[in-house]
Amino acid sequence: MAVEELQSIIMRCQILEEQDFKEEDFGLFQLAGQRCIDEGHIEQLLEIIQNEKNKVIIKNMGWNLVGPVVRCLLWNKDDEKRKYYFLMLDLLVKLCNPKELLLGLLELIEEPSGKQISQIILLLLQPLQTVIQKLHNNKAYSVGLALSTLWSQLSLLPVPYSEEQ
Repeated sequence: MAVEELQSIIMRCQILEEQDFKEEDFGLFQLAGQRCIDEGHIEQLLEIIQNEKNKVIIKNMGWNLVGPVVRCLLWNKDDEKRKYYFLMLDLLVKLCNPKELLLGLLELIEEPSGKQISQIILLLLQPLQTVIQKLHNNKAYSVGLALSTLWSQLSLLPVPYSEEQ
């Protein structure tokens, strides 16, 4: 059901020009994509993302899926579909608008507390680097913003006193 819903949203958006996407389209895409992930249709969602016909849609709306994918990677450590989540995260980082993606990744880094801080930073550091390299303008500002966000989270972590820690 969720996959069909997402496909109908994509079919409707395929006939639109990039500038004609509405806020409603973004919301529906995110909701349907989230439901696909929640219901375990990760392989079908991956196919939709990889489909060349959906390139413009994924570029503009795909960043909305990064949060749900990252949460699945953090919570489902033993999931057999984990490799698909990593593949999807890599694809979204490559295909999505870097400006939107940067803001989304920084929001994800700011959210956690406690033990999740180090996990999310380790998970998102490489995608964050890739996104910053893809930016065309304001790289220095973006690097500063990323470093500031990372530092604000890292400063909350305890300082290790022994080798084990």
